[in-house]
Amino acid sequence: MNPRTEPSLKSDPILNLEIIAELRELDQNLLDELIDLFAGKTPLMIQKLADEFSAGDLKAAAMTAHTLKGSTGNLGAQRMYRICSQLIELAHDGKIDSVAMVLEALRAEFQPTIEALRGERSSPPSAAKS
Repeated sequence: MNPRTEPSLKSDPILNLEIIAELRELDQNLLDELIDLFAGKTPLMIQKLADEFSAGDLKAAAMTAHTLKGSTGNLGAQRMYRICSQLIELAHDGKIDSVAMVLEALRAEFQPTIEALRGERSSPPSAAKS
């Protein structure tokens, strides 16, 4: 998969609002907690992923990317989900020449994603949670 030939992520909405609505319908407090966990843990996971690729540990990188893909999918963060899918494929194929560009896309997508997710909270997160 060549990230340069992928359809533009910007054409996709940041969030799949159907997934957000389903989570909200189940339990708004749970949705708020999931958003807070995602905000706190995702930057660490992205750094771990970068470290694993840098060390050449493609199996670990694929597993971390898969875990992050699951988190993004569960919250409807569809742009990040697609990027994680690309990273998994790069790790499985051993094609690390595009990894830096794809990781940068993942990092760049995190901020608009978390802003969109925080907009779906029932109330702003407290300072202790952010």
